[in-house]
Amino acid sequence: MPDEVLVDKTELLGVLRTNRDRHREVFLKAQQGFRERAIAELDRSLADARAGNDVRLAVHLPKPEDHTEDYDREIRMLEMHQEPTVRIRAQLFDQIVMDRWGWSASFAATNSAYLAGLAGLPSSCSPARLACQREHSRERPRSAATAEHPRPRRGRAG
Repeated sequence: MPDEVLVDKTELLGVLRTNRDRHREVFLKAQQGFRERAIAELDRSLADARAGNDVRLAVHLPKPEDHTEDYDREIRMLEMHQEPTVRIRAQLFDQIVMDRWGWSASFAATNSAYLAGLAGLPSSCSPARLACQREHSRERPRSAATAEHPRPRRGRAG
């Protein structure tokens, strides 16, 4: 198995752009899901405040990850490359062709939490496609215990 490969620059750019577009689509859908969950949490806190119940003022949701700039950097570097072919090593091939980056697992884990239940989910939903597809194919009911995480009160609630 070779440690490096000579690839056609145009073909490589096509693969990288496809991977970038897929990544961006997943991020935008995760961002939509994140906003929906954040609004639901804030609405719940507002309803509690109006009802005179204890109010949770902090919402702790991890923000969706976006690594589009990583793709854009690699695309721009290839566009500026003067030769019709490019020699790439196995690690770079794994990233830009196979779409397995150092951040792929974190991207899939963070963003998949917001993708479950959203319509129009792309069939290849992340660089870690299989794990992400398994995550989205599962129906995960939310119990009251997982939907709300009461925090200990500090001082007086406003």
